[in-house]
Amino acid sequence: MQKFTRSLFAVGAVLGLAACGDDVSVTPPQEPLPAGIASVTVAPASVTIAIGEKVILTASVATTQGTGTPVTTVAWTSANATIASVSATGEVTGVAAGTTTIRATSTADAGKVGAAAVTVRALQVQSVSVQPQSLSLVVGATATAAATVNRDAGAVGTVTWATNNATVASVNATTGVITARIVSDQVSFSRDAKGREVAGTEAVMEITDMWTFERDLATQDPTWRLVAARSA
Repeated sequence: MQKFTRSLFAVGAVLGLAACGDDVSVTPPQEPLPAGIASVTVAPASVTIAIGEKVILTASVATTQGTGTPVTTVAWTSANATIASVSATGEVTGVAAGTTTIRATSTADAGKVGAAAVTVRALQVQSVSVQPQSLSLVVGATATAAATVNRDAGAVGTVTWATNNATVASVNATTGVITARIVSDQVSFSRDAKGREVAGTEAVMEITDMWTFERDLATQDPTWRLVAARSA
């Protein structure tokens, strides 16, 4: 009887160990993920340049946490190179008037792209100034006037002259010839050798003449010359 009891105890002990073993699970340690590209940002986000003008864009690449160091270089492209082109270093050149998008794409993850809007404006004149700002013409006198044009590099064109009151002074639209209207009060009479009046009248008459001055704008000569005079 005693021998049988010990055998049952031994069998129960083995079954108990087996039951406990079914509840034990072992999870192997996971290796950390490699670092990747989180985002690409281009600065400035928008810019306006003139045709022929250049601007440099910069790309900032953010990475995710992980092992190793991912490649953070980008490839630059233009959505429309006929409006603005871009070099491998992010230098943008205006080609023609219009708007396009410049993109910086991660070379490590093509799904991560940054972009900037680029507007290219036509070449234009910023301002025109004339010196002197005021000009007083006296009969027989000369004067100097010159136009200074502040324009975009590469912009071409000529200065066209005009007057806002042609009854006082007129100007040739292309050569810069100025015609002044001279109004004077005159007395016209003649005297003989003894100083006696022999013709004319001492009555005062208002006389209007047109005096024309010109200057060669193709040279540096600042002199205005009287080239014609006539009655108005």
